[in-house]
Amino acid sequence: MDLITFILRYDFISKKVKLTWNDITYAISQQLISREVVIKYAMDELSKADTYPPQLAELASLTKNDDVHPLIDELGSLEGKEVDKKKWMYLLLAFVFENQDKFEDPFGMVAIIYSNFDYPEEVSNFVHYMPSKGTGSLLDKWEAYLKDREEYYSKD
Repeated sequence: MDLITFILRYDFISKKVKLTWNDITYAISQQLISREVVIKYAMDELSKADTYPPQLAELASLTKNDDVHPLIDELGSLEGKEVDKKKWMYLLLAFVFENQDKFEDPFGMVAIIYSNFDYPEEVSNFVHYMPSKGTGSLLDKWEAYLKDREEYYSKD
């Protein structure tokens, strides 16, 4: 499995999707986000909440060098929601799409993301080594996928 060698920033993520603590736990375990993102998310959640579990306040007060795992695990178990791994696939694909000029081979990154998420059918149509269905360029199909997912995740 090829590694994804970039970390998503909180400002990018928060504009695209609504997160859960189990999403956060998954992303930290996969090294898709930094502890700094976790702390910013905790601070945002704390600012919106009238009441909150003590773990949230503790997490919001940590520094980026502190261990976040016990607290995010506890918050995830309190929340009880499933991880949506495809949410992270969407975020990674959106980041690469929006920053194509920063990648030597953007479609190579699509292929890495595709393999890291177990070859999902909905992405195969714009992976450069896979047969493409329908008309339009791979870039058009990638953009159409992102628009569809953006609409889906905006309903959260």
